[in-house]
Amino acid sequence: MTLITDRQREIIKFIREHPNDEVKLNEIVKKFQHWYYCNGRKHVSDIVFRMLKSGKLLKPKHGYYKLNENPVFFKPDDTPIDPDQINIFDQGA
Repeated sequence: MTLITDRQREIIKFIREHPNDEVKLNEIVKKFQHWYYCNGRKHVSDIVFRMLKSGKLLKPKHGYYKLNENPVFFKPDDTPIDPDQINIFDQGA
């Protein structure tokens, strides 16, 4: 399961406050660019892109973002380790 940062939580809260839960990237940037001293647009856009990539946001159309109500989280693989697997820390022959 992916963790959520405080800044991502603020962006999600901002998106939820809008009708249709769709927000233009420019609105998100305008609201949160004060977080950064320089290049606020770039840094906020990077946060939004990481949220999109991790499945927290969806992009219904160009320049608009909305919350993913059914995010897919990855859990650790529960497959057992093969006992014949070579271990680099074994004292070799």
